[in-house]
Amino acid sequence: MTDINDINSILRSKIIAQTGLNGQMVRDATTEYGAYLDRNTSGSVFETITPTNTLILFELQTRTANDMSYTNDDNSISYFRSYRMHVMVYGSDSDNTANKLAARLRTEKVRNELLASGVYMEHVSEPVRITEFKNNIVWFRNDLNIDVACEVTITQVSTDADYASFDKINIMK
Repeated sequence: MTDINDINSILRSKIIAQTGLNGQMVRDATTEYGAYLDRNTSGSVFETITPTNTLILFELQTRTANDMSYTNDDNSISYFRSYRMHVMVYGSDSDNTANKLAARLRTEKVRNELLASGVYMEHVSEPVRITEFKNNIVWFRNDLNIDVACEVTITQVSTDADYASFDKINIMK
């Protein structure tokens, strides 16, 4: 993996696959602006999302674990980093959706698929139910966290001098 943003797309696609939701209803919370979350119903017709719709917002956050980096033989850097994806499931069916998502993400099949994509899943938390009141409407919400780690390969800004030429130095007594 060469870009931190790849983690968002890998986990988002896994959430879409494991919930069966339309990708339009699974969104990165850091990319949404404004007070309203609309959905495109047909062409250029947008409708406001209602509490009966199931919507998932997620946000990738850094977390401190045993993170480290080292320089490879080709002068690239391998960076092992830990992340937490905070997932918020909204809608009247959020209890069911969040619990199914947590259970499915914990399976060996999904863990192996993520590992093949370069993402090691460490832990999926139990969903926590939250009731929100927004714009005089009760919104049911369930939150869960997905703890992952990955190796990202990045390039050096500048490389160290090559000391290979010093291996032929003879010291005379």
